[in-house]
Amino acid sequence: MPPDGKVALIAAVVALVPAWFSTRSPDPTQPGWAVRVYLQLFRSSDIPFLTGAAVRRKRFPVREAFLATWFLSFFVIFRFGVFVWPGVGR
Repeated sequence: MPPDGKVALIAAVVALVPAWFSTRSPDPTQPGWAVRVYLQLFRSSDIPFLTGAAVRRKRFPVREAFLATWFLSFFVIFRFGVFVWPGVGR
């Protein structure tokens, strides 16, 4: 397996931890931090469909919050790992 593949695998597993602990709230009307990040990106978009969809949202399922947190955590951990892991990204 290439070194960046190992970093991606490690990042995928480690990202499960913040995703699990960040989405334990049972209240679907309060979005988690990752959902707020992509809603803000949608609101600042010039595409009317995305802007309108972000404004109309009232409920935020736990599954959506989990996946959003996992993706953002994965990419942060992966980018950090690419720069720290010896032999990757150089």
